[in-house]
Amino acid sequence: MKKNYLLLLAIFLFANFAYAQQLELTKSDVPGYRAPQTTTETNDNTLVFQYCTNDIYSLNFGNYTLRAAMVIPKHIAKNFAGKQITKIHVGFGSTPASNTQVFIGESLSSSNVVYTQSASLSVSTWNEITLTTPYTITGNSDVVIGYEGTSATFRVGFDGLTIPPAEYGSYYALKSGSTYSSWYNLAEEGYYNLSIKATIVGDSFATTDISPISINTNFINVFPNEKFSLVAKISNNSASSLSSFKIKYVLGTTEIEKTVSGINLAPWSTYSVAQDFSLADEGVYNAKVVTIEANGAADDVASNDTLTALNMVEVNDYPTTPRNRNVLLEEYTGINCQYCPDGHRRANLLKSNYPGRVGVINIHQGSYAANVTPNYTTTFGNALANQTGLQGYPVGTINRHIFADGVTALNRGQWAEFSPVILASPSPVNLVAKSVVDYSTRTLTVTVNGHYTANSAAVTNLLNVAVLQDSIMGPQVSGEVYYPEMVHDGLYQHNHMLRNLLTGQWGETISTTTNGSEFTKQYVWTIPAAINNVPVNLSKLEILAFIAEGHQEIITSTQATQTIVYSSTPLLEITSAKQLVHHSADLLVKEEMSFINTSAIPVTSLEVEYNVTGATNSNNIATFNLNIASGASATVELPLFYCAGSNAANLSLTVTKINGATYAGQTFITQVSKDVTQINANKIKVEIWQDRYGSETSWKLFGTDGVSVVGSGGPYDNLTSNTTMLRTQDVNITQIGTYRFEIYDSYGDGINTIYGAGHYQLSANGTVFSTGDGRFTKQDTKYIGVNSLISAVENITKNADIQTRVENKSIFINENFENAQLFDITGRKIA
Repeated sequence: MKKNYLLLLAIFLFANFAYAQQLELTKSDVPGYRAPQTTTETNDNTLVFQYCTNDIYSLNFGNYTLRAAMVIPKHIAKNFAGKQITKIHVGFGSTPASNTQVFIGESLSSSNVVYTQSASLSVSTWNEITLTTPYTITGNSDVVIGYEGTSATFRVGFDGLTIPPAEYGSYYALKSGSTYSSWYNLAEEGYYNLSIKATIVGDSFATTDISPISINTNFINVFPNEKFSLVAKISNNSASSLSSFKIKYVLGTTEIEKTVSGINLAPWSTYSVAQDFSLADEGVYNAKVVTIEANGAADDVASNDTLTALNMVEVNDYPTTPRNRNVLLEEYTGINCQYCPDGHRRANLLKSNYPGRVGVINIHQGSYAANVTPNYTTTFGNALANQTGLQGYPVGTINRHIFADGVTALNRGQWAEFSPVILASPSPVNLVAKSVVDYSTRTLTVTVNGHYTANSAAVTNLLNVAVLQDSIMGPQVSGEVYYPEMVHDGLYQHNHMLRNLLTGQWGETISTTTNGSEFTKQYVWTIPAAINNVPVNLSKLEILAFIAEGHQEIITSTQATQTIVYSSTPLLEITSAKQLVHHSADLLVKEEMSFINTSAIPVTSLEVEYNVTGATNSNNIATFNLNIASGASATVELPLFYCAGSNAANLSLTVTKINGATYAGQTFITQVSKDVTQINANKIKVEIWQDRYGSETSWKLFGTDGVSVVGSGGPYDNLTSNTTMLRTQDVNITQIGTYRFEIYDSYGDGINTIYGAGHYQLSANGTVFSTGDGRFTKQDTKYIGVNSLISAVENITKNADIQTRVENKSIFINENFENAQLFDITGRKIA
């Protein structure tokens, strides 16, 4: 089966280079997707080390001299100490390069190499280069293996997988003048596994070998009996895939064994495992992880089975051990911003890569967020943005620190680059925050403890407490294109959204900032039901505390732990409402309501009143019998009810009884609209503005039975440039009922990307009744309710002495004719 690969464009801005790099994957017939694999070959004394498959695709970097490399990281290289690399295998791209050579380096923190050898590299094939002088692996450093060259359209080879089987297979560096840039990881841009292999020769190799290589990435400060997680990264150091392994965590006198199964951990890959703990006694604890089994048996190398992190966890109300700064990423975004979902994705990836060390605040602000519904902006956003120097969206600041160009605003490609700088910097102050949400009073109480382990650079500091909310479902331009994981039933999941700053615009002043000084601050907020008509969901709140030297430089941040206080009387919170699919030609709609039992007693029944603004039939009441435990969530489906029409109308949901007793709780406001457009027509015009790759685009119109196809179009011819072309087709309608229109993109990126702003519309009787912006993945769907097979003709044109009029669907002609024929607008004779 053949599949066309998308032509991708990514822009990278580097701190030390004043140029833009274009990455372009050649679009040609290539094999369909296969699961990740590493076809590593071994025998007793030879191993072919690789991350890639044997496929070779071309990635265009443009006119550059560059290096491309894979890495044998130190934790794996030490298992090969004394063995020799005798061959380097290069799967080169589709365009020749000059001055090509292979090389070996010993550090990702430096562009220097220790071995080079000229090599003639043929294109679109594997090249095997035998080293003149075999390289001996010391095991004391990384081993960076790759090739370099110069070309006007330099094309590296990589395997084209869309799921990364490993994290060390895709590095590159660009040459400017006589100097190479730092190494950058292509995996962060979605390109995995450069086509590079290395033959290693030596004594026998381990068949199965796993080891722990890290425990968390941060020092952990917690209160007594507070839950926290240890995250261990386990490395597969052998050429065999792992389906299961067993490890043991040791923390003080507490030991916990954990088995991970049902996985497919590729050779040379890593796997992160989290384990929850809580400790009652104050103190500083070492953390130890021991690997016990791999694939049900002890591994071949026992010397690397244990890793100990000294002084990893401190249990204390006032943490006093010095530690490094945490990152706070303030991301400026908006629901009409095309590339903002990609910013959200990168921010979440950064947070997951450094558990407990990165906080993210999504600030909806600027032209892409203003004057839209729903309104996700705050009163704080503009002042925060105005000091960043931002020039577009999405951008973010890392601790409001100036890294380049004299401003704090960084494009989304720079967040991962500069965050490690902050994470490696010592913090003069430690912060610990805890929060309590009382459901019965809707109050939030936040307590922040601070201890200075060194003098602050500023005489006074500013303490800030931000209230964020996760899982706000709403619109987002390009969500399905750039972050489809966040799209659920057509709505985008907004996370880390700023709702309030408890300490005001710039924070509360901390007057004493010298070594050994401490402070405790407490804030109480009565939580409103909604802000800007966007409900505040108590169960989805996140609290971040951070301290700054002024309005700019943020020293460090921390996420508050959360305790929930449930009500002693029946109480629940409506958390979300979602319109369900109900494709009918009437005005009836479906809705489901989700809620959480925020009381200490079970909810066994509830009564819900729901009203639609403007609907002819409203004031609906539904009763549900159920059994929802304290703290549990549930979802109920409301009986069918009438909507006001195809335009969005407000739906109010109010719980009026709980467990049979009258209840005066919150009213939840959402919007509903009929998802079937109602028309009167005997013909539908389909207009498709294709993008460059029309061969990926097609559509179908399904009849009233939902199965038969009454009209279709595409695929279309490809265009020669990134533009659009209109494709028009009429479809005759012969039955009353509900029709389904589906438009497809075989690649999965819709028809509105950098290859042309494709879109589509449906019309009848000269009136457009449904449109699509073309921003979808593989499919977009519209439903059409045809109520009658008449056109919307209101007049018949006067012609000479013939005069006509239309009354009650009848046509009157004020002349007598011996012979007359009557045609409809399609040219069909009807009388």
